[in-house]
Amino acid sequence: MKLLIVVIVALVAVFVTAGFFGIIDLPGITPQKKKTNSAAIYTEGAEKGAPPKTGISGAETPSDSGKGSDEPPAEAGGASEGPPPTEKANSNRGAAAKQDPAPKPDPDAGQKKLARVFSKVDAASIARIVASWPIDDLAKQLAAMPPKQAGEVLSLLEPEKASKLCKKLQELGALEAAEAARRAAESGKQSP
Repeated sequence: MKLLIVVIVALVAVFVTAGFFGIIDLPGITPQKKKTNSAAIYTEGAEKGAPPKTGISGAETPSDSGKGSDEPPAEAGGASEGPPPTEKANSNRGAAAKQDPAPKPDPDAGQKKLARVFSKVDAASIARIVASWPIDDLAKQLAAMPPKQAGEVLSLLEPEKASKLCKKLQELGALEAAEAARRAAESGKQSP
């Protein structure tokens, strides 16, 4: 029995020691890992553990511009701190700067997709869903839907809102007709 207690105490000691040194993860015992400064990885001449002097884009920090320190700014033709930038570092900066911005949403494509979804839903449910939508948004959505279904939804809405929607749909139809006429005129001018 005494041997069993000694073995259990030894096993607990081994697990606690392994957790303390990070061999196994024991919450409350295993120390937190140090987080790396990812910006320092991409800057040249940065000492390990020191904050980077410039970001990936190469923008100045207050200490680089001389505004935040008592030291005068470095001369343009003078010696610089650290080695000159490498070709690989310059190409990484260019790649980061050339990345495309996030794609912009396409409302027309969204309206068409939602119209396909609404084609599977009964008109009463659609009317309840869109009851609180602004008139402009609802008119654009109804214009993207098949006319029969749009009419069913209009018939289930409050008469005042349905009337405003009809006026807005008229305006959208007139705008679309004018746009189509403009495109036709432009295509006629382009061909000799």
